Amino acid sequence: MSEQAYTATVSEAGDAWVATLPEVGEVRVDDPRYADFRLRELLGEQLGLRGHEQREDLELRLVDPEGRQVFGFLLLFNSYDTERPPEAYQEVRDDPPAGCRWYDSHYHAGLYCLRRGPTRLEAIASVVAEVRERYGLGTELNDLGFERLWEWYGSAEQGGDMVAHLLLMAVHRAELVGLSPEELVAFVTRVSGASAPER
Repeated sequence: MSEQAYTATVSEAGDAWVATLPEVGEVRVDDPRYADFRLRELLGEQLGLRGHEQREDLELRLVDPEGRQVFGFLLLFNSYDTERPPEAYQEVRDDPPAGCRWYDSHYHAGLYCLRRGPTRLEAIASVVAEVRERYGLGTELNDLGFERLWEWYGSAEQGGDMVAHLLLMAVHRAELVGLSPEELVAFVTRVSGASAPER
């Protein structure tokens, strides 16, 4: 298999996103999460890769037109025991964070995002923090669309989204039962075997 790293440019195009991989092709997607998947399909066909796992092993990086790394994801509002009226979301619907678009379905509302960041977790965290600070919606933006949380997804992108989903759920539930962010950090630090940060 080729060890080459590939870089695709993703840009907004009306109500969609267009991702272009030089000398391979272009895809148009309504959901930014699928840009990576569709490009891997095209690249896999060009390289003669038959298996899904081989395509997932390709090193593919998405960047915006300025060359900065971006990550595509869908964040959903899920308040569980404290449902808010629709007007509570009006401000974020009308003026979403940079790189995001309002998403609405019969079951959940949320944000499609193609967000800059050094890592996938940082890109997701930056949106959640901005929604908390700008719109006062707290930790209820805590769902990345996974229903079967006990199952593992093979790609780095899906795996990263699932880790973020679990962490967001943990932050939300901790807030509901009165656990502090410091307690969560101490828990993760202890169970992972990492050193506690200097105080």
